[in-house]
Amino acid sequence: MEDRGDKIEIMIPYATVEPIRDLLLQQFMGEKFGRDATWEGHLATEIHAAEIEVDAVLYETEGPISRIMKLELGDTLMFDLSPQDLVTIKAGNVPLSEGHLGRVEDNIAIAVSRGLRKPKMTLSAFEKAMQKDMESS
Repeated sequence: MEDRGDKIEIMIPYATVEPIRDLLLQQFMGEKFGRDATWEGHLATEIHAAEIEVDAVLYETEGPISRIMKLELGDTLMFDLSPQDLVTIKAGNVPLSEGHLGRVEDNIAIAVSRGLRKPKMTLSAFEKAMQKDMESS
């Protein structure tokens, strides 16, 4: 949930699993015959259409909560940055990119100045790792 993570262990008696053992041993779509282009295309379409909340973090600092509690309507917060400083673009707590704050007509905008982070593992490397795991089992 949100930023918290842990593991959960569920114990199921063998007598409960045994009647559906054959179903559990079946391979998933795409596993049996290699790649399934239709499934991959569908997944890519769904991922592309997925909505995500993206935050533009202008400034972050730490300080006493008492300072925030004393704020009143009309108070000014001073940030230690200039208009040329980069704004961090995040999805949740994951930094995605950086950019410069600006304006397009009546909207506030961010000009992305750095591309998204590349994943640490490519799909082919992931598949090779999975293949090695299956062979060692």
